[in-house]
Amino acid sequence: AGATMVSVLQESGLDVMGEAFADRAYEADGSLRNRSLEGALITDPGQAAKQARFIAEHQKVIAFDGSEINIEAATICVNSDTPNAPAIAKAVRETIGNIH
Repeated sequence: AGATMVSVLQESGLDVMGEAFADRAYEADGSLRNRSLEGALITDPGQAAKQARFIAEHQKVIAFDGSEINIEAATICVNSDTPNAPAIAKAVRETIGNIH
């Protein structure tokens, strides 16, 4: 969500849905925190579900530095290679599954 490519594809006439990540930390500029840095992955299912809920309800995410940033996302992703991915996916589904 928020990537330049989303705008490019939309301008090309394609229907595009922005994606946000339940299991990744964001930087204050809206980019994903580099995986080589501490805290880049969110491996706690409860914390990931909390982030997903905040994104779904407010279209915002709390960045690694604590700032709030806007994120226009229609989908939430959980990366399959994140430790605890199955538990994270379950927690996210249980937390945001009924949000409309």
